[in-house]
Amino acid sequence: MSISDLEKIPPAKAELVNPWFFKVHKILKHTECSGAAGARLMQLIKKFSETSPRHEKIANRFLRDEEVGFWEEWKSFMVDRLRGQTGFGEDDLLLSSVMNCMAALNLMPDKEWVRCWFHSAGEMKAFGPQALGNSIHALAKMGIHKIPSAFKEHWDAQAKARMDEFTEQDMSLALWGLARLRIRSKAENDFIRRFKQMLLTEPTTQHSLTSTQHFV
Repeated sequence: MSISDLEKIPPAKAELVNPWFFKVHKILKHTECSGAAGARLMQLIKKFSETSPRHEKIANRFLRDEEVGFWEEWKSFMVDRLRGQTGFGEDDLLLSSVMNCMAALNLMPDKEWVRCWFHSAGEMKAFGPQALGNSIHALAKMGIHKIPSAFKEHWDAQAKARMDEFTEQDMSLALWGLARLRIRSKAENDFIRRFKQMLLTEPTTQHSLTSTQHFV
């Protein structure tokens, strides 16, 4: 059994959904499951949840079922991987996607989990624009306001260094997150300036326009 077996999301029928979630749980329990695999499992649950309103209800029930215990097991499993970075390495998108998935699924990690995530993020040298935008957006969406000063400094430095690589979506997520967390970023003015330039020169999605109205 492999994670690739889960890529196809089943219709919201008990006879198809139950085996799918059974496989999800079984892979998590496997002794060779890595941090990358654990992150991918949560990505797939998020994908499942977004398939339809019925799928969303099923995913919420699975994640919050205390008898099943998947959420508690997953948190414990991932904390161990975050502490040792087993299977993570310098994978910026993997780290940011874990936070993004939890925010999308309305799951709140405990303080130790968050502390280990910040530790694993380190100096964020591998974080690209997508990971920078996703991570700050997810932290804000989950209401995690106690951000270590080192994280803010490293985030700011990376954002300024890679400013030219940010897409509208990346900047929109970053600006929203900074505003919600009330973080005064040295990169913020650069984001706004670049956003204005892009608005004047390129077609812009409604999402981006809505997101920038608070800042421009």
